[in-house]
Amino acid sequence: MVMWISYIIGFGCIIWAILQTRTTLVYLGVLKSAVIPQYQTPPSALIHSSIQDAISFLLFGLSLFIFSWPKIVTYILFVLLLKAIVNLFLAYLAIGRYGIIELTSKGKTQQTLLEAVPVLIYFIAAAASMHFFGW
Repeated sequence: MVMWISYIIGFGCIIWAILQTRTTLVYLGVLKSAVIPQYQTPPSALIHSSIQDAISFLLFGLSLFIFSWPKIVTYILFVLLLKAIVNLFLAYLAIGRYGIIELTSKGKTQQTLLEAVPVLIYFIAAAASMHFFGW
């Protein structure tokens, strides 16, 4: 990949991470917004989603500045794998967006299994990318 394109995409990812951090602060009630209403209780699903996006895009943006092509594919897949593992852990503990609705033990098990599928897919993709593109 041409380096200047990588830098442009990296700056775009970091700007998006900053915007998602601002959105998190709006949902928490720290900042005011003309578009997003003030909530009585902070919406945990929206906060979870915006924090997840902010962290993911920050890591994507930084990886575009640090790693060379085509190894960048491996590192991006590792970031997605870590994100899926965190979601699996949160689904198992019913925290964040997974704790909004009270589930039965069967529903909790099913939700955890649904979150295990991306972990498996990203693990296989990261292993294949590491094999073909390098570490």
